[in-house]
Amino acid sequence: MIGTAVDAMRAQAFWPTGTNLGWGVLIAVGYPTDDAYDSFRRSWDLGPPPGQVYPPFTPDGPKVRTGGGAEMARFLLEDVRSFVERRTPLDPQRQSLFGHSFGGLFALWLMFTRPDAFASWIAASPAITWEDSFLLDHLDRFDARGRSLRVHLSAGEWEGDALAPFQANGPETEMRMAEKARTRTVAAAEEMAAALSARGSRPGSRFMQARPICPYCP
Repeated sequence: MIGTAVDAMRAQAFWPTGTNLGWGVLIAVGYPTDDAYDSFRRSWDLGPPPGQVYPPFTPDGPKVRTGGGAEMARFLLEDVRSFVERRTPLDPQRQSLFGHSFGGLFALWLMFTRPDAFASWIAASPAITWEDSFLLDHLDRFDARGRSLRVHLSAGEWEGDALAPFQANGPETEMRMAEKARTRTVAAAEEMAAALSARGSRPGSRFMQARPICPYCP
């Protein structure tokens, strides 16, 4: 899906004063597959440690593991960054990490453990409640270490308490409502934004802008 971001830059970066978008470097990490993504490898790569083991996605497939996020972080911050820096100048003060769902979970975990890694953090529909909300343990210990971080949290229109109109009368209504109650995507994003903003206002802390952007957020 990186093509959408690439085309947006190609179409708008030539007129930054009108679009608020300039030229930059877009880096996407994907897998050698014709599918939109590799769900098996993605579970391991974007799952912060320690992780857990889950049943196979397919009847004869391998068990699904999470917890490989530390190696993904090393790959991004060492291998990918050095690869790009050999080809074009990078401004360390203007680098951002974007992740969606599992990627949003990974982005927040990396921010909590390596706040020096990026200046801006964008977590779209982050899976904050994944694996018993273990991410909140990292939040409790989080120290921005004097850095002013920009955090953008978002959630989809129908990721709150209500089903989308096209789901409301479907055969999986009960199951979907139960899943919403577990994931709490919108509510968890709002709570995370409030917690980060409160931390940024503490004495001795640098200001942290945590913006919740969703249909239910102010």
